[in-house]
Amino acid sequence: MLPRNILLLAAFILLTAAAGIVGASHLESVRSGPAVPRTATAFVKTVAAR
Repeated sequence: MLPRNILLLAAFILLTAAAGIVGASHLESVRSGPAVPRTATAFVKTVAAR
């Protein structure tokens, strides 16, 4: 089993990456409107709806 610090670090990296992807797609949708991939906007909308 991995040490707890490594697991926490991995979780933090994954969360940061996910937040960065969501933030980048949000910025793209604001800047370029409908040119954004629809899967990204649909995902953001479903997350925001919850």
